[in-house]
Amino acid sequence: MFITDDQGLIGTDIMFVTSKNVAPTVQTPTNKVILVQDQVSININYNDPGILDTHTATINWKDGTILPATINPITKKISATHFYTYAGIYVVEITVTDNGGATTLVTFIVDVSNGDRNNLIFLPMINR
Repeated sequence: MFITDDQGLIGTDIMFVTSKNVAPTVQTPTNKVILVQDQVSININYNDPGILDTHTATINWKDGTILPATINPITKKISATHFYTYAGIYVVEITVTDNGGATTLVTFIVDVSNGDRNNLIFLPMINR
């Protein structure tokens, strides 16, 4: 660092600055309700105060599938799609990591059904 006073004299000194890496912030997706074989899509925002940081995102769909998501560093968007082959309630995990190793995890629920639950038919039991 160079310092100049009002008389033109110059002084120098060294200053060491340590900065901490801050984890990215990630928008939590809304919960989804879909049918088996329908596509579930996410398109969420992320941000990081480290303006030179690069990022990766991984999605654990909780059906045995763990895949990278698409990250757009210009729009700060994370996107992905997935199909479920079995009905169930899945707590999906999205992990976003910056190049400094700071990580953020967000979750959302995907409720996958075999059909319209509102159209169930109940038949009376017949006594034998």
